[in-house]
Amino acid sequence: MGESAQHFRLVELIVQRIQAEHAANSGLSILVDSGPVASQRRPGRIGGYTPDVYARTVPSSFVVIGEAKSFGDLYQNHTALQLSAFLAHLRLEAHPLLIVATPLAAVGAARSLVRRIQRAQGATQVPAVFLHG
Repeated sequence: MGESAQHFRLVELIVQRIQAEHAANSGLSILVDSGPVASQRRPGRIGGYTPDVYARTVPSSFVVIGEAKSFGDLYQNHTALQLSAFLAHLRLEAHPLLIVATPLAAVGAARSLVRRIQRAQGATQVPAVFLHG
């Protein structure tokens, strides 16, 4: 199944946010699993799932995992498992950030899901940012 235009736009929103905040960092690496990106520029799997966006600096000063989700995605078990794996990974990083991009109507559901998983994973110290597009 191909990527929807909405998903592509949400992934771009995540990338734009990371670039806006960290473009001055010459060690910034952003890997994206969306659109016409070469395979060597796509993120690896984390806990069995591939994030839409994975960014870090070299040398490591922060790690960002970004996920784009439709309203319907937020009610799928796959999404909960995926976000659980990403939060488990991020909670081991010194300066982590999870970014979730959704349509405006889904921001509350995304926030609720992430907060529930953070508590279950013991990852409440992992900051989460919610973008809408």
